[in-house]
Amino acid sequence: MGGFEKRNSQVNYYVKNNRKLKTRDKRKLLKEFLKLKRKASLGFDWAQKHAQKLFLKLREIETKNANEALFKSRIQWLEQGEKPTRYFLKLEINRLKINS
Repeated sequence: MGGFEKRNSQVNYYVKNNRKLKTRDKRKLLKEFLKLKRKASLGFDWAQKHAQKLFLKLREIETKNANEALFKSRIQWLEQGEKPTRYFLKLEINRLKINS
């Protein structure tokens, strides 16, 4: 295995592992958010405040994921010599929403 192939496989492993960690963390946050929303519906004020903080954190994660996907799509289009148009960017955003 040459240097480039070894480096490429290491990068692929890192990306795959990093994606798993992000997904696991997002699931944990979402599960905690849902628990807090149930407690907030029972009248616990502290749960409502904490649930709001988690909601903002989840929204931030979603925004970051969307931006990463758009960036990745733009790179692929530019490598293929295509110009990314608004239409295709919207398609990518919709695909991301469906998959998440």
